[in-house]
Amino acid sequence: MIVPDFTEEQLGDIEEAYAKALKDLNLSQSEAKKLSAIPVLYQGCDVDDWAFLIEIDGQKRILENRFFRYKFTDSNEFLLERVKEYETALQLTKQAIYPLAQQTENDPSVPEKRLSVRVIAKTPNPQQVAYAAMHQDYSSNFVGNETLPSEEKCGEIIVRRLLNAAHFGPIEHPQITFACGYFPHSVMQQARTHRAGCSFDCQSFRYTSDGIIKAAEGHIDDVEDAFYLRPVGNYSDRQGKKYYYSQIQREADLNRRVDVSRAYRMDINSGLSEEHARGSLPFDYRQHFVVSFNARSLMHFFDMRAKKDAQLEIQWLCDLMLPHFIEWCPHIAFWYKDNRWAKGRLAP
Repeated sequence: MIVPDFTEEQLGDIEEAYAKALKDLNLSQSEAKKLSAIPVLYQGCDVDDWAFLIEIDGQKRILENRFFRYKFTDSNEFLLERVKEYETALQLTKQAIYPLAQQTENDPSVPEKRLSVRVIAKTPNPQQVAYAAMHQDYSSNFVGNETLPSEEKCGEIIVRRLLNAAHFGPIEHPQITFACGYFPHSVMQQARTHRAGCSFDCQSFRYTSDGIIKAAEGHIDDVEDAFYLRPVGNYSDRQGKKYYYSQIQREADLNRRVDVSRAYRMDINSGLSEEHARGSLPFDYRQHFVVSFNARSLMHFFDMRAKKDAQLEIQWLCDLMLPHFIEWCPHIAFWYKDNRWAKGRLAP
């Protein structure tokens, strides 16, 4: 189940539920303090992934989830002594989150469920890499022989010395590659207009036809996998005129996609090539692609496409990329989210 950004009132409800869960566990004051945390949720996350436990050197520790940022009373990483009790607290808190998430099932502000963004590869210790580049600019010593500050400390320095001073050059060094799945062709078309510091490769319908042919059988999941249609809900056009896209309209559009798929299958079976037969397809067939950014060009992409007047579906792409950016470069990403996200400022 996907949730959007919560309002301050909703976050207050979650915090209250969490506090109640801790109280019900009958923890000592020191234990309760150790476990006190306020979850801050990001649009596009999955409720079931909102926290996780991992084992390091035989000890249970809780770490920042890629979808969440925790504010702990002591530190962002701590030894977890009461694993079962903490898991109970998380479960009780979820009871406050799920009803709110269910309210967003048909909310167009929430990314459509098939859309997927996964990380293929990324520069390890990206903030250390950016720091090393910055440090070499003014150091007479060879940074390759130096011991760098910790990743966290480097992130703090980058924010203070680079980002707050609007100096972005050194953050071009870290690189990240995303696999993006099931996006409408219109997103791919718009995304590829941004060629500064990024590289794209996308599924070509000159060679791939299996998904369309499978949709010709008329099974709803196959049709939805092959073609993108907006979810039922309220929308507005570029001039601000509001309208409602109904279930009846959407089902009629799906049926038309089945008819188109059958015509496409007939063309392929009659000997037409994929690049010839694709001419009869509707514009927004789904398309997978791989894209690589450096940290600076990723922020440039967000500046152009996360703003509120960008097409809804490419805003969703940005929404789904952002949690990965936060996990990868937390200090840089949180600075970006606080200062530039969705504000449409000139790109760095």
